[in-house]
Amino acid sequence: NYITSFFLIALVQLSSEVRMVAVKTAGLKIPILPPNSPGAEQPKGIKLPLHPHQLRALHRCLVLESNGSLSGDFQHRYDYKSRGGVLADTVGMGKTATAIGMVLSGQKGNGGDTLVVAPGHLIPQWKEEIHKFSDDIEVIIGKEEYEIKSSFGNTAKSAGKKHRMVLVSVDDILKEEKLWYDFRRVFKCKKGGEKKVSRQLMEDYKKSALFCVQSPKGPCSYEGWVYTGSLHIPPRTRRPWRRVIFDEIQDLVAEGTESQKNLLQLSRTAQNVWLLSATPFPHGNQSVYANHELLGFCRLRMDVEVDYPLHHNHTFEVIKRKLYIRSPKDIADQAVTAAKIVQMTTEPVHPSSLEQKFYKLEMDENEDREDIFGESYDSLRQMMVHPEASEKLREQIHGPSKEKEGHSSTARGQQVGRYSTVQSFAKSSLNQAKKRLKTLQKHLPAAQKQLDNTRVSEMLARKVRQIRSAPIQSNPFGNND
Repeated sequence: NYITSFFLIALVQLSSEVRMVAVKTAGLKIPILPPNSPGAEQPKGIKLPLHPHQLRALHRCLVLESNGSLSGDFQHRYDYKSRGGVLADTVGMGKTATAIGMVLSGQKGNGGDTLVVAPGHLIPQWKEEIHKFSDDIEVIIGKEEYEIKSSFGNTAKSAGKKHRMVLVSVDDILKEEKLWYDFRRVFKCKKGGEKKVSRQLMEDYKKSALFCVQSPKGPCSYEGWVYTGSLHIPPRTRRPWRRVIFDEIQDLVAEGTESQKNLLQLSRTAQNVWLLSATPFPHGNQSVYANHELLGFCRLRMDVEVDYPLHHNHTFEVIKRKLYIRSPKDIADQAVTAAKIVQMTTEPVHPSSLEQKFYKLEMDENEDREDIFGESYDSLRQMMVHPEASEKLREQIHGPSKEKEGHSSTARGQQVGRYSTVQSFAKSSLNQAKKRLKTLQKHLPAAQKQLDNTRVSEMLARKVRQIRSAPIQSNPFGNND
């Protein structure tokens, strides 16, 4: 009883905490882009047309990048300007394709390459998507290839491409060279080791440092790391980034982390910045602060982890309506489903005589299966259900093979399902059984310990129950007379 009550109380407390956490996200809800929003035209040079919801998202992206009508006036006392926005569609709705359409729709005169920073496992996916949607984009993967091709000038034009995208893993970005900056002095580490650099380089380091703290609130000194690699501080002979796209790096973008300043300095020379994430606020207020720093709202702090909807004119609500782009899931699903062409083809399948015999055997409850399969029938039935596993069944259909009369190893040469021979099938089954046995042996001590603890708990519960049911003595130290 005591144990049951304890677990019930703990469960109630846990459920209340989970409910509080869920309620705290009320202010973080992202509004939906209205289905009647204007859509962009299909980008020039795109091979596969974008869906209507992607064209609506693309139109919003192009407005944010071009005329600036949605990049300011956020109901705040400071005049913040946004450099981009957040594509916050759920997984599978084509955020990558929308970003590629944004590159293809770039205005003339806005030179520079597009840098994509993503986890390493997404880089091949980006490359594949770019080649699938366009032949007008040159793809460069990694910092080394970018530096080599940049030394030869604009290789995109020489290759007949109109645009160029550089794909870099976020792990490589975080490994970039860095120096500790402290009031126009740089050091190899925090504790010392001053490094002398040219006045031109020091000016670049100063710009990177001050970029981390500049805002309409006024100037602020910066003491911390400055990242000195060619991706963060491109040579003066190289064009600055046209835009930087951060894809699914929301776990690294948190206030106060070293990675946050790294990514912020990486975007310093970019004209526009975009975040691609279905969950842009994994750390609540910290993620809001860090996301907005990348977009241009440096030192804009807001407490939006609340259990009630924010006012319509709240600064964060205005920012979300203008900069956060999320399409209705049902509309996107309908568009994707309608675009799919499904053809149904029926192919007749005729079972062989061996398979017919096996199926007949399976359907006949009175048939003696052990006469054909022996004791191995149940295990064979669970593993493969294939008639080739029974040599006797083959002999009933085809008769004894000639090779068997002269050689006893014929059975081992027969194909079993996806296995080339019965012998390979048996070997594979044996290896799987050994692995399963090792797994069970590995977890056996823990299970035994858990069983012992359960027994001790049961004995304790019985003892408590026994004591509670015993009569209470008026004076336990007196005589019982």
